[in-house]
Amino acid sequence: MGHLGWRGGSDPGYSAGPYSLNASTSSNGARIDDDIALMATFHRIRDFWAERFASLSFMIFISNLQIGMDTNVPGFDDLAWEGTPNGRVFASNLVVTCEGFFNEPHTDFDHTRYAFGFNCLIDRVTGELHEANGPSNKGTIVGSMFIMRDFDIIVDYDGCDGIYESIWDTTMSHYTAESLCFDEEGDEICPKKCAITRFGSSAQVAQTLVERIRLVEKSKDDMTPAQWEDYRKRKVKSYEAETSFKHARNIANAALCAERAKLKREAKVAALFKAPKKT
Repeated sequence: MGHLGWRGGSDPGYSAGPYSLNASTSSNGARIDDDIALMATFHRIRDFWAERFASLSFMIFISNLQIGMDTNVPGFDDLAWEGTPNGRVFASNLVVTCEGFFNEPHTDFDHTRYAFGFNCLIDRVTGELHEANGPSNKGTIVGSMFIMRDFDIIVDYDGCDGIYESIWDTTMSHYTAESLCFDEEGDEICPKKCAITRFGSSAQVAQTLVERIRLVEKSKDDMTPAQWEDYRKRKVKSYEAETSFKHARNIANAALCAERAKLKREAKVAALFKAPKKT
């Protein structure tokens, strides 16, 4: 499971901020730059999600937009929290799943009652949609189902070779059933070794983020505009602050490693030329 967008802050001193870069990206400057370039395109992803969400249920989409206005949270595509409602936030974060993801029956702790998401098969190498009944045999995944047992609702993802768009009530018990993966020869394999993977996703406004933003906003009335601007930036971390910190840490780590290597070389040279002890 992966997350993108905004969360209640876990970094010291911050009340909220974007989800942290994962370990493999954080430790690689080139990957951080790639992430920055990708984030610059997320307004297009946001528009696509909004269009599909609204086309499935305009009423629920509008209700999520209203929640975004009322709570003043940033959208998953925003690079910073500006502190003013913008009327275009329907989800503060996205959750994505793959690699044979499944879970137990549960309800979600979100501020929005309804979540929207996609589910489809993805080619692991190209990242493109995989046609299960197409000419290319890359194995298969079976048993993929989304279940709301209290209502006898079962969404059989194997029953349609395409993209599922869904809206569900997150306050009702639901879960994703465990699936099985098979290779081109029909032998069962672990999900990570399969050439395809089942992609799942959901978009919502997180309850924890709403609570943290409200705590920050309580101080606004007692501040001048300049004080509020400074306080806002200190309490709600921006995406730029996250990536700048990771870049700086990588540079510092590289310098530290270089210094340690230098000291080791100097110690070896000193040992070679150390005067012999007198007998």
